[in-house]
Amino acid sequence: MSFYKQNPHNTTLLLFSCPGQEEKKLGYPCAGITGKNLAILLEKLNRLNPGEFQKERESYYINNAWDQVEYEGSTGRTEATQTDLTSEHNIERLKSEISHVEKIICFGDKAKTVIEKLIEMNKLNPKVPVYYGPHLGFQSINRQVKNDIDGNPLLKGESDNTRKRLVVIAKSILENRIQ
Repeated sequence: MSFYKQNPHNTTLLLFSCPGQEEKKLGYPCAGITGKNLAILLEKLNRLNPGEFQKERESYYINNAWDQVEYEGSTGRTEATQTDLTSEHNIERLKSEISHVEKIICFGDKAKTVIEKLIEMNKLNPKVPVYYGPHLGFQSINRQVKNDIDGNPLLKGESDNTRKRLVVIAKSILENRIQ
């Protein structure tokens, strides 16, 4: 079961790791907290670079590095393995599903791993720019972003810390181009 939103008119790909329990329950990609953080992040990316990034989720093609639903209560794990991600079947699936894209943003190491494999195997157009950002779950962004955009420490319990972290992530995405 794959949870992705394909629209041939949406040529910017947002690539996440895999669908989880929320995606299975709600039936669409990037649901739950990750989806809420994505909405805020897209707004921030649009403010930083309005010509390049739209703020509406519907303007993007959303897919996953691994198309199987993974969560502890179902599969006993929350992510695909390196072997799963880089399997010939998965690489060919993703190559086919993203052949129309003109720009990619990878969210998290799993998404980055698959895109780097596609690049290594010459299965991704080298003219497609690829950007990288962290997974958008709270645990990931809280662990990775300790200071706001001005370098001030983010103190536990301060209001609006998530938004402040997502501003930092938006800026770092623009600076972290893989290809």
